[in-house]
Amino acid sequence: MPARHWLIAYGYQLDPDGKYRRPGKLTQVWQELEDGKGWLRFDPDGRGNEVPEVYTIAGAYQGTSGLSKQHHPGAFVWVYPEEEVEKIYKAAVETAGTSALPGEEPAAATPDELAAMQNAQAGQAAAAEPKPEGKRHWWG
Repeated sequence: MPARHWLIAYGYQLDPDGKYRRPGKLTQVWQELEDGKGWLRFDPDGRGNEVPEVYTIAGAYQGTSGLSKQHHPGAFVWVYPEEEVEKIYKAAVETAGTSALPGEEPAAATPDELAAMQNAQAGQAAAAEPKPEGKRHWWG
């Protein structure tokens, strides 16, 4: 089942701007890319902004410390593969009723930093390719 179906089953709704949001919830916002190229994720910053969120560190920057999505947007992969979003929300639907502890609130990004992150996200979205099989990430 495509990721969008799991998002909807979890309570997300497609808004007119093309993003999936959970009404009444301050949680992730997802935007599906064309042709199954993946998803862009945005996290609320508590001030009404939807901040682009990274998927992983870009290969050339693996092992580099001190990277910041605000100051080094090109050091990150911003596109979440379809399979990853599907896996996340399939598990969420199956375990509905559980909740995670809220994380720390990130430092506020300036409008210029938000623009840099969104530009990096947009560039990667345009050039997105399916994730090669067997690629592993730090979270498992």
